[in-house]
Amino acid sequence: MTNLLNLEKTFSLLLALFFLTFFVNLVIDDGVNWSLNYVLLTLFIIFITLQKKIYISLPIFLTLALPFISIYIINLFFHNDQISNNHFFDQKLAPDMNNQFLYALAFLMLPTILLNIKKSENIFLYIINIGGVFSIIFNGYFNIIYNFDRALLVKKFDAIILYDASIASLSILMLVFNLGKNQKFSNILIVLSLINLFLIVAHGSRGTWLGIPLILIILSFYYFKSQRSKVLLTLLTSFILTGVLFFLPNSPIQKRLNAFQQDTSLIEKNNYHSSTGTRIFLWSYAVDEMLKSPIYGVGAKKFRDNICEQQAKGLLPACNPHAHNIFFQFLASNGLVGLLGIISAFLIPLIFYFYKLFQPSTSKSQHLSLMGICFTIFFSICGLTDFLFFMHFPTMFYFLITITLMSLLEMYHLESSKNHVK
Repeated sequence: MTNLLNLEKTFSLLLALFFLTFFVNLVIDDGVNWSLNYVLLTLFIIFITLQKKIYISLPIFLTLALPFISIYIINLFFHNDQISNNHFFDQKLAPDMNNQFLYALAFLMLPTILLNIKKSENIFLYIINIGGVFSIIFNGYFNIIYNFDRALLVKKFDAIILYDASIASLSILMLVFNLGKNQKFSNILIVLSLINLFLIVAHGSRGTWLGIPLILIILSFYYFKSQRSKVLLTLLTSFILTGVLFFLPNSPIQKRLNAFQQDTSLIEKNNYHSSTGTRIFLWSYAVDEMLKSPIYGVGAKKFRDNICEQQAKGLLPACNPHAHNIFFQFLASNGLVGLLGIISAFLIPLIFYFYKLFQPSTSKSQHLSLMGICFTIFFSICGLTDFLFFMHFPTMFYFLITITLMSLLEMYHLESSKNHVK
């Protein structure tokens, strides 16, 4: 009995270290990579050896398999012989963009691991809190020493838009988790999650701003009756933090709003040499590229080189490697097949969460479902203004969170089925 308890503690510790290492590396922007999956592989092998059983569900399988087929396999069969004019993009960036959908299949091991560790839900959720608090310290420090200057912050966080989308999504998870909890420090953690969210807003990545009002509306609607004081605290804190950011001497909000007005003026003159103008041009151009090969697309390398040709003609200010949008990027590079595949990565989990939310179940499973809904909606909205799957860390972050939440909800379903049989 003692040996079994020690073994359980060891498994729980390994899982905790996996999540903690991932979130710390995510926050400090220090090379999150797929090698962490060796921890999952070790646990998976142990559990299938001991239990001789693998847990998997169709929604989880499809969430990972459809993007893999529509992106990785399509590239392998139809675009594998392409060579980009840019050597680094050809040898490093493009293969990495493609291969991460292969590496994400490793998360098929998560259901088996999480269902075999009794406290897996607590481990995951409390480490989200730890990651959020750590992010406040980290981002607060750099925002202050760089005086909220986006130009300096961009040098610190190379892929700042991708970083901001990931950390803002982490803050949303932390917020929803603590809104549904009636614990001693819940109110403090709600305020901290919002501080972390607005520290990211202060970076000036406008894509992260778009989803915040919608998430606050969803949470207010869902929790107003059961958690009225917490909802009011959330709305009041958000209002105060917005005011603080707006009236700062070096206000990132005012700067970005002024930049947007300038961008709009240029676009009206058919000049797309601006942040907003570039995106509008690229989204339209992505549709044009898709029409050249509607089913399978033109390939990521060819799409990048074609964009650079537009820059050489003076139509764009820079040679962008992607379309600055998740959906337009895969529409151009992988055609309608790729578009449907990447939509499925968001739509299947979203349908799954809504089904679990309205299914007769425990408040805990409904709470996890709402976390999943808010996370998926927010992350997909962030993906409307940049290609979040361009680098490893946001891709791994999205699929890790998604498959973990879906696995925990499946765990509740299995437990409910066992109790019903008894």
